[in-house]
Amino acid sequence: MPPHMPRVSVAVPVYNGAALLEESLACIAGQTMRDFEVILSDNGSSDATPEICARYAAKDSRFRHIRHETTSGPLENFLFARDQASAPYFLWRAHDDLSADTYLAVLADLLDRRPETVLAVGDIRREASPGTTRRDFPYRPDDAGPRLTRLWAQMFRSSSSWYYGMWRREACISVTEEIRALHPDVWATDHLTLFALALRDGIRGSHDTLFSQRIIHAARPVVPWERLTSGQMRDQNARFHAACLHLLDQSTFSTAERALIRLWLHRQLKRLLAALHQPHLRGQRAARRIDTALNMLTQGLCVCDTLAVNTQHLVTQLQAGSCARSAYDHLANFRRHKRHRDTQCVERLRARLFVWQLGDVQHIPAQR
Repeated sequence: MPPHMPRVSVAVPVYNGAALLEESLACIAGQTMRDFEVILSDNGSSDATPEICARYAAKDSRFRHIRHETTSGPLENFLFARDQASAPYFLWRAHDDLSADTYLAVLADLLDRRPETVLAVGDIRREASPGTTRRDFPYRPDDAGPRLTRLWAQMFRSSSSWYYGMWRREACISVTEEIRALHPDVWATDHLTLFALALRDGIRGSHDTLFSQRIIHAARPVVPWERLTSGQMRDQNARFHAACLHLLDQSTFSTAERALIRLWLHRQLKRLLAALHQPHLRGQRAARRIDTALNMLTQGLCVCDTLAVNTQHLVTQLQAGSCARSAYDHLANFRRHKRHRDTQCVERLRARLFVWQLGDVQHIPAQR
């Protein structure tokens, strides 16, 4: 009789994580859904990590401990743990993270009910070192709403912790290998993978469970890394943006929709750089202004199905960062001719429209 195949595989890549590992493994063991396996991939740890992993593997047959004699890179350990999984559903779990007891059950049920879904996610809670503020990231996209609106929400109201949601294993392997070939840099790989899934409308979420990402610096192993020069950072950012544009060009969106998403990509890259490179206050203000403007622009373009096609000229002008005044006039005139009653949206656009141009922000003042 063939061995039983578990319903979910949980991969735990770990290196010197003894301080918080046992609490995280206890959280997995206490899940309400019992049909799972856990792959503990110990990346040559020098602390008590091997003993903790071996102890769990000895007392619970669902836990499997794989000990590496030499230490490889974090990404290699993540991919190795992924490749050891056998269940149809799969997720990664960092050695210091926690989740609600229903996490596996709720996300597996969501994948069962939504066969088009590649990645199922829950609400996110991020807990950092003592003295810092805890942040909650509830799942906000409207899964039943228009696809373009959902994509915007998955780009700007998401969390990189969605990467630790539950995947269809075969799709996970396919997407992560595709991204690895397209973007060899480890930096921002999670953001790029989530963007690829969002373009393919493969992410769905639930408010019925919670994932808690813990970033406790005092308990994290120190991994030496080479500080990049400004030129290397610029090249890295350019490669990331080029990969995003390649994924967009391969998507099924219309020409007008792609032009609008290119605008959003400018905003997304600005937001990502703000988070990872700690720019000065003026850069953060610019990012917030772009967010406000694109939010309003989205409201204006998504009034009806035909509006995005009819305003392709507007989107192209805004993408190029030129003819901003005529671009605004084109939108206002179109809305008047179509007798759209949301004149308040036009007034907000007039007062708050910003155009991305050469990495800076230009304010278009209200006409008098």
